[in-house]
Amino acid sequence: MEIVDKRRAILEAAAKRFSTSGFHETKVGEIAEDAGIAKGTVYLHFKDKESLLAEVVHYQMREYQRIVEEEIAPYESAADKLRAYARFQVAKFPQMVKFHKLNFEHMLKFKNKQEFEQEHHQQLRQLMSLLTGVIRYGIERGEFREMDTTDASLVITGAIHTYMQAVLTGMIEEKDQAGAEALVDMAIRGLAR
Repeated sequence: MEIVDKRRAILEAAAKRFSTSGFHETKVGEIAEDAGIAKGTVYLHFKDKESLLAEVVHYQMREYQRIVEEEIAPYESAADKLRAYARFQVAKFPQMVKFHKLNFEHMLKFKNKQEFEQEHHQQLRQLMSLLTGVIRYGIERGEFREMDTTDASLVITGAIHTYMQAVLTGMIEEKDQAGAEALVDMAIRGLAR
């Protein structure tokens, strides 16, 4: 197995373990076993378990961004791209919530918290840039009226996240992906010329 493949295998195994057991209950040996490598190999790639968790968060964000880009790419219209984004969010949100719920407390105590937050904020800005780009594309195509693309992006992401939180907390019954798409359709009508 090549170095890049080993690193990726470690990150994916760690993501699964942290998502099911949380930081404190996860053992580095379990991650190594799941990745099909020796325990010492983990430490060749990561200083300690905390560094591994931080890198898992960043890795998941990069993968998330990559997959979002793949999901929206086939669509021609900006409105269809936003609907695809909503479908993807609804499909992935529960997994993300579970991971962060199990590990958030420890993430708040990172030794390199400032460095972690800078990287995390940069990744969030890149994701927001993707969405603002879709809205700007819609404006240029004449689908949407002229507006502040950042504000419009915040409205759309806020609506989707609020919908998913309401589902996860039992405030509303999960309707399926159509519920989030309906919210995006409402937002699209607000963006339309």
